[in-house]
Amino acid sequence: MKAGFEVYLADIGMTDHPDGVLLRQRIDTVLQFWESVCIDEQVKRIFMTDIVNEDGSVAYKNLWLFSDSFVMEATAFLSTDVIDLVVIKDNILQWVVRKQEYDFGETNAKSRLSVEFTLHGGLSGSLRASRQNCRHLKEVLVQYISANLTRNVARSKSSSSAPAE
Repeated sequence: MKAGFEVYLADIGMTDHPDGVLLRQRIDTVLQFWESVCIDEQVKRIFMTDIVNEDGSVAYKNLWLFSDSFVMEATAFLSTDVIDLVVIKDNILQWVVRKQEYDFGETNAKSRLSVEFTLHGGLSGSLRASRQNCRHLKEVLVQYISANLTRNVARSKSSSSAPAE
């Protein structure tokens, strides 16, 4: 596992989680699967969806893997092997952000952030974060969701096809 992924998992409290060892093993398994099917694409970022239970404990739900061109989601990855992969490069039609007790800066125990996005063709994704994981989801929003809005294709094509002066 990449050092940057280890830092992320520690920052969101996974290393201290009661299921921390199992979570890491499952993450490694999904990363190995990616490497076996996406030979030409390296995972650049991982993201864990999480929720806060009524007792205040954190539950990790879905694992997301991002590369320059693809996004892979391992749904309920602790208990099942349901994995999907889609092209994300220049393929985002829209996104919706919902937030609570989070101003895109500091986080607290009540901070929540969700990002839903729709791809051309109607497929969609939903990422959720709590507490300090909100900062990481904001980074995913900027680096992989907003950066791949379809309008960016039109903008880059129009600027590259402009006549030289």
